[in-house]
Amino acid sequence: MRFESGRSREEFLADLTAEADRTWGPSRRAELQQYLDNAANALWRLAQAPLEALEAEPAFLAGSRPRDVEQEA
Repeated sequence: MRFESGRSREEFLADLTAEADRTWGPSRRAELQQYLDNAANALWRLAQAPLEALEAEPAFLAGSRPRDVEQEA
């Protein structure tokens, strides 16, 4: 499934429904529908949120070594 910010809730639902049909068969769609609707709504809401970092990147993610490792070296 593609995760693009411009996608509608209905597009997410269509992709999830198609994948559920391939995985469990169309006969189980009725019992899965509530979960598919909830997942489509959650994905759509996530796609609406800005994905920029809210703060500076922590040092351990920027490739620096922890202080205790630097002291031992």
